Parts: sequence; C-alpha cells; structure tokens
Amino acid sequence: QLEGRVSSPTGGTTDDHLAAALLYQQQSRLAKTEAGKYEQVAASIRAIEDPKGFRRSALMTAAQENRRTADEMQQLYALHEAKAQTMLGKQQPQ
Repeated sequence: QLEGRVSSPTGGTTDDHLAAALLYQQQSRLAKTEAGKYEQVAASIRAIEDPKGFRRSALMTAAQENRRTADEMQQLYALHEAKAQTMLGKQQPQ
C-alpha cells in the first residue's frame, strides 16, 4: 500500500515518504549485515576445504549482490527522505 501511495499521481504525504525512507533504510542495513556474514564465512574457508575456490567465490558473489542491494536501498532512502524534507519545507527542491 505504501508503495502505491508514494508512486501515485498525488505523490503521497510527508508521512508516507518518511515511512518509505525508514523502510528502505532498514532494508539497506539488513542487506549490509547479510553481506558481512557472507564475507565472514568466505574469509573463514581454508584452501584445503575449497581447493578450487568455487565456494569462496560463490560467497563473495552473494556478498557483492547484498552490497549492491544495500546501495540501491540507501539511494531510495535518500530520495524519499529528501522528498519528505522538501514537503516539510526544510529543503529546497533540487
């Protein structure tokens, strides 16, 4: 429902954009945490456990994907936060 309100022609309310910003920020943090977990597991794999590096490579790919997702969520957070601040009159539109 929130997504529909902020993407509607009326653009949603300030509260809608603040809620969306908070949601995106939480998702960004979660993705960063997951990326860290994958990186930690990849770093703990010894060469004898993964001689060709397939497992380590797969874990690092998963970490990179989570980092990319976190970056996207952070950008969406910034967008909605700026929109809410503009609606509150605290920031000039860019």
